[in-house]
Amino acid sequence: IDQPSNFSSERRFSSGFQAFPARPMPEKCDEMRMCYAVLYSDEDPVRSPAWTSPVEYDAHGNINIAQGTVELQVKAVFDADAAKKGEVFFRTTHGRYRCLNLGNDSQDGVYMQIYELGQQLAYLKTGKFLPAQEWCHIAFSWGNELKLYLNGVLSASLPYSGSSSVGPALIRIGGPRMLVDDLHISKTARAQFHPDSPAVADEETLLLDSLDRCEYRNGRRATIPTKISETAEYGYLTPNGQLGSGRWGSGTAALNGPIPSMIEGYAMLGAKALMFHGLQPTDEACAGLYISQPEAFRKTVAAIHDNGMKALIYINNSISNFDRLWDAYQDDWLITPRGQPFIPPANAPREKCYQACPRSEYIDYFFWRVASIMDEFKVDGVFLDGRMYSSCDNAKHGCGVTDFAGVRRPERNVWDGRMKAWRLYNLVKARNGYCEQHKSSLWDAPTCFFWDGIWEGEQFMGMKVGDRKKLDILPLQAFRMLLTGFPFGMPTRFCSYLYQPFSAIENCTFAFVHGTTWTHTYRINEMQVLAPYWKALEDFGANYHNFIPYWAENSPALQTPDELVKVSAYHKSGSALLLIANFNEEQKEISGKVHINPAALPGKLSAVYDAFSGEEVPFDKDNAIPVRIPSFRQAWYRILLQ
Repeated sequence: IDQPSNFSSERRFSSGFQAFPARPMPEKCDEMRMCYAVLYSDEDPVRSPAWTSPVEYDAHGNINIAQGTVELQVKAVFDADAAKKGEVFFRTTHGRYRCLNLGNDSQDGVYMQIYELGQQLAYLKTGKFLPAQEWCHIAFSWGNELKLYLNGVLSASLPYSGSSSVGPALIRIGGPRMLVDDLHISKTARAQFHPDSPAVADEETLLLDSLDRCEYRNGRRATIPTKISETAEYGYLTPNGQLGSGRWGSGTAALNGPIPSMIEGYAMLGAKALMFHGLQPTDEACAGLYISQPEAFRKTVAAIHDNGMKALIYINNSISNFDRLWDAYQDDWLITPRGQPFIPPANAPREKCYQACPRSEYIDYFFWRVASIMDEFKVDGVFLDGRMYSSCDNAKHGCGVTDFAGVRRPERNVWDGRMKAWRLYNLVKARNGYCEQHKSSLWDAPTCFFWDGIWEGEQFMGMKVGDRKKLDILPLQAFRMLLTGFPFGMPTRFCSYLYQPFSAIENCTFAFVHGTTWTHTYRINEMQVLAPYWKALEDFGANYHNFIPYWAENSPALQTPDELVKVSAYHKSGSALLLIANFNEEQKEISGKVHINPAALPGKLSAVYDAFSGEEVPFDKDNAIPVRIPSFRQAWYRILLQ
């Protein structure tokens, strides 16, 4: 365009006009509260319990997988020798498929197990059982050898290098009938212990929690360890976890009530939709749209409905080499050049998925299969994901164009893509279904607006904070414009992966003050982080229409203690829910006063309550609330106005 040229022959171009779509924001979109990893049997509390431990810790910085030691005091409140089934009292996990377990088995006594991706990599048994109703000191060390100690005495060993092959995401202690006190994790393999004395932190200690303090932190009931990594901060109680009498002071207690199934747990935590992801074993091929186990699928869908949630399926326009139509149609339907294949982890490296072109006859097959699944299995909607190459030159289905120089080029047809998205939207809406699209890109594609909700944030995948500031990676003005959906009338969920680059709590700090939610919930523990925020919003009656953002002309706060302390609110007559987020990274915490703006929240403060604990909070007569908020953390208050 900058350099005018003379062409030897006349050139003709066609163009069109697409109005930039925007629409009024709906009042609510409950499906934003979603989990992406429901599996067959998740309705069974025995095969798929939501949780079995009363206390959990973020593992980052609290365990060294190359060498280390775990010590804890354990008491079985059942006859561990005579019981038909044992119980785990210490576990590290990375998802459902990588676990290190320390427990008591009815045949092998106290044992240790490393289990990854369906294989048992190590198993160490003592043959000695925990005495019922007595505290016992148990230690387990690893490095060049696995060693198990009972009351300071080496009871079993096994040559083995390291421990888990990947760093765990969670540390879990206690069990339904196994009490724990005095958790101590070290970064070296210890051999000397003091079983009859409380553990003491030293230079080798990574995590030490006596379990004697329990307070509300980040919306949840939390233990306050003597020593823990800065990332993890606290130990968190699971929904029916509780503390009781320990060997010294407090310790974990038996779970309060029956163990829920995974699906029941999601419902307890406030989820409104569960999705069968394409990477889970639902189809005979990844995103193949043929249910591999129809009766199991129906049973799980029924349980989702019985617990008041919607069941969604994952779809994308890909064809797998495992698909029944691969041999007959791959050459006719696939985009060419084929591009990078998607390789599902469960069948790597044998299974490969390539994108089928929506301008081929594949799209009719795709729409037919989506409609068939919704009709046959009473599925409530779809989640569109997958790689979306925009151009294709496969002449077998009519793609590709010849340029003015006579060279064949790949074709990109925005208008055709818009019509196909519209067709899918109408197909799902004719069945009163929910439509969601994974976008994670720009808003100017005209297909984005044939949906009920948008999934955003995967563009941060693989990123690390490093030496950068978090606000240099994700400026607040960028979040306001691109990740909330408010400018476009489209409910949008922030789904940045865990530690890619932000922690779960940091993701929540970003999301909620902007009127959206974080929900990258491939694991139920991530939903436990979200649950108190969702509950506070639901209890107040928050929705998109009564949200007042911090960037509004009349924002909820006249003054804050720092320019990076942002205050948004949900407002009803006589009350408000204040969301106060501290984005200052230069100081560990900010303290001062938040002055309420009567132009946004009419009236004078008459009462202030912590939105999570319900405890009354002092306030000043000048319509101000004293706050003290750590960096990248939040404080939520329910206020009454007169």
